[in-house]
Amino acid sequence: AGSGRYLRIRNRLQNGFTINLQNDAIRDTITFCHIESVNNTVGTITFLGTNVGGGIGNDSNGITNCIIRDTLGTVATSNIPNTGFFSQGTAGIGNDYNTFANNEIFNFGFNGMNLSTTAGDFWNISNNSFYQTIAKANVLTVFQIDGGTGHNITGNNLGGSSANRSGTAFTTTSTSIPNIIGVRINNALTTALINNNTFSNIASGRSVNLVTVSAGTVNINNNTFGGAAQPYDTIQNGYDNGIITVTGGTVNIHNNLIGNVSYYNNSGDRTSGITIQGGTVVATGNTIRDLRSNSSGTAFTFLVNGIQISGGTNHVMESNTIYNIVNTNPGVAAYTATGITMSSGTNVILQRNRIYNVWGSGAGNGTTSNQVYGIYVANNLGTTVRNNQISIGNNTIGETRVYGIQDVSASGTNLYYNNSIFVNGNTNAGANNSYCLHRTGLGNIMSFNNIFYNKRTTSGTGFNFATGSNSLTGITPATTNYNLYLVNDTSRLAEGPIGFSNSISVFNTLYSGANTYPSNWYSLNNAVPAQTLFTDTLSGNLGIVTTNENSWYVHGKGLALAAVTNDYNNAARSIAISTGSTDIGSVEFITSTIPPSATASAAPATNTTTTYTFAGRQVASITWGVAGTVPSAINVQYYTGTNAPNLIASSTRFNAYYNITPTGGTGFTYGINLISDSATLGTVSGNNASRIARYTGTTWNLISNSASNGVLGTMQTSANTQNVFGNFTGTDNSNNPLPVDFISFKANLVNKDVLLTWATASETNNKGFDVERSEDGTNFKWIGFVKGANNSNSVQTYNLKNANAFELVQGNTLFYRLKQIDNDGAFTYSTVEMINLDENSIQEISLFPNPFTSNYLVCVIAAQNETISVETIDLQGKIVASKISNMNVDGLNTIEIDNLDQLQAGVYFARITYNGSTQVKKLVKN
Repeated sequence: AGSGRYLRIRNRLQNGFTINLQNDAIRDTITFCHIESVNNTVGTITFLGTNVGGGIGNDSNGITNCIIRDTLGTVATSNIPNTGFFSQGTAGIGNDYNTFANNEIFNFGFNGMNLSTTAGDFWNISNNSFYQTIAKANVLTVFQIDGGTGHNITGNNLGGSSANRSGTAFTTTSTSIPNIIGVRINNALTTALINNNTFSNIASGRSVNLVTVSAGTVNINNNTFGGAAQPYDTIQNGYDNGIITVTGGTVNIHNNLIGNVSYYNNSGDRTSGITIQGGTVVATGNTIRDLRSNSSGTAFTFLVNGIQISGGTNHVMESNTIYNIVNTNPGVAAYTATGITMSSGTNVILQRNRIYNVWGSGAGNGTTSNQVYGIYVANNLGTTVRNNQISIGNNTIGETRVYGIQDVSASGTNLYYNNSIFVNGNTNAGANNSYCLHRTGLGNIMSFNNIFYNKRTTSGTGFNFATGSNSLTGITPATTNYNLYLVNDTSRLAEGPIGFSNSISVFNTLYSGANTYPSNWYSLNNAVPAQTLFTDTLSGNLGIVTTNENSWYVHGKGLALAAVTNDYNNAARSIAISTGSTDIGSVEFITSTIPPSATASAAPATNTTTTYTFAGRQVASITWGVAGTVPSAINVQYYTGTNAPNLIASSTRFNAYYNITPTGGTGFTYGINLISDSATLGTVSGNNASRIARYTGTTWNLISNSASNGVLGTMQTSANTQNVFGNFTGTDNSNNPLPVDFISFKANLVNKDVLLTWATASETNNKGFDVERSEDGTNFKWIGFVKGANNSNSVQTYNLKNANAFELVQGNTLFYRLKQIDNDGAFTYSTVEMINLDENSIQEISLFPNPFTSNYLVCVIAAQNETISVETIDLQGKIVASKISNMNVDGLNTIEIDNLDQLQAGVYFARITYNGSTQVKKLVKN
């Protein structure tokens, strides 16, 4: 014992082990020894079975801190032991709970360690080093696990010609495929943890599988394959291989590093970081980088993959980072590099992965040129691809074909949701196109909420599209919608079949249909530079720059999908329209900016319509009336994914709103048309139920004469009935809408009375109004009730007199408000009006409402039976209406001046004559 190894145990006889434990050897420890043999049939150290009646096996033994190798002085490679350690118990009686730790095992012919079908359970194999100083011509399987359960393979080193994996590469001259296997799990009953091991400095002229699982339940976590910190931390191979290969079983592959892998033979097929041919695999949090084909071959089609899936079921590839996947060959062939290849498998999910810097070069052109893919899908059994970040195209040389995602499935339906795809670089010549998403098969695709950003340029005749499809079958708003297309040329947004036009008009027509409408967004990429939208395209970080206003190209413009519950960063997403829209692309975020202004088609002008567009869609249009002076400009900002400010919480509302601000203008009228987008309907029941609500600084009000068009996805007011701007949103005209549309609410002091007057433009289910009064503006008391009109689309006027209002009041100020009550008991409050007991504020005459639409009231203090004359006069002095009335009571009297619908909007005057005097009041008609 001690820090040195002073005891040497050597057996130079053929077919004989050096140490053998059998017949229930328990709690034995072999430590700090040199253990040597030339055994070419079984292990240098062997645990065998038991012949003891009622035996328990060789349990709880330890082999620690030993060197296990061939014998010193041996020259012939035939004298290298076949196996460093071997366990084979008696059927039904395994060798359990043994420890094999901190040993060096080298120069073995077939296996470093072999646990056979009866080896026993719960082996702890930790912190050992496996290496070779003499090459053999055999298939080398370092850990052969054919039996037992509960094994822990942790902290081991494999590779090189010394304990720290340095020196010459670990290799074999065998021509078998594969010829080097690190860990092999081959029993359905086996459960194993393969954790925190390092495999590097390994080279094979054939192929390398460093972990291969064909059965059992296995966790492969936190291992390093090749890409560590030392110069020798590399892996070289020459034929089909996967560094981790799964052909069966249930396997979790988590947080491993696979890197610095080179494919260097002149023939063969592919190299992959992870290859999945069967079983069920969940691969999460792995980094796969620096996989390269360096072949000198010129007649072979090579494929370099980050992850290759060609069988199995219920796989999930999640939160993996895959980059520097490179295929550089001098030949003329379609050399290929791919982040993830999905060729077969049932119910496969690829989500939250980051793939970048996938590239290649070759001498081919046209169909023999290099091709690179972020994700390649040829799966007819259905694949879901969501929340991935793909940034490729840099470093490509020649006529390389670049595809963010390529779908060649012949049948089935694949889902592409909330991916962020950025294509960059330059095609030096030729007619090859590039795409963010390209469908060439006959299978169906569903494509929603993706960012398709193609910045690629070309010196040839090819084009650079956001998307492309060889067939228009299945391309409808029901299958492809709510995406953002950013391209160099908006006449090349989405490529259709040969001969099919790609103009904007055809693009919009393609994405329209009965009872639906296009909700895709698009723009030139020079209007949305990549650096203003994405965090860092070079490192593949396609998060959004939340401090730039261009974030509004994706913020809140996506459709909530039940199939997408989180984002790239695992933040929760809305999964129902009622809980809000989502952000387009792979991340949910909160922007710190205000939206860019929509682009106006022209300056406002009377009797014209001005349209306002943002990201390729008309978001608003304003039709101007003939009266007054229209504003010189209108600023339209469209806030999506954001509830409007100052909303009443219980009311139905869009998850979007408009801020519309005029510059100048007086006496104008207008009608307005706004988007009613399904993604932002919020709690409104549907497009056909949408109505416009407006906020002008005091309260939100339903515009009663607004209507919706569910086919076009719009809502609009009737012609030229509006005269003020503000914030606009959508509400529901029947299901708890935003409040009754108050035109005005006024409190006037008339003698000792307070006259309260108000008017509504529309009412829905309005039972009536409680009138409330307060002396301090906080504590209100009921003073009366006025019945409402229930449902109305025309102007309704109301009044209530608070007689001798200040008689029992301590101060000289009163506050009033209205409590509007629905038939179902729901209620909302109006703004608060304040009135002071001041002789200067006492009025004998007031007009209401002002502005008016079709009629107004004259409220006057007069004596009973007194005659009053009211004349309505236009700006030219012409009397356009007149009325003479006798007062009914002493005190407050109300005279209605009606039938004024025919008057044009503008400024008028009311001339009131009574009791020998005349007063003139200004009026405005909407």
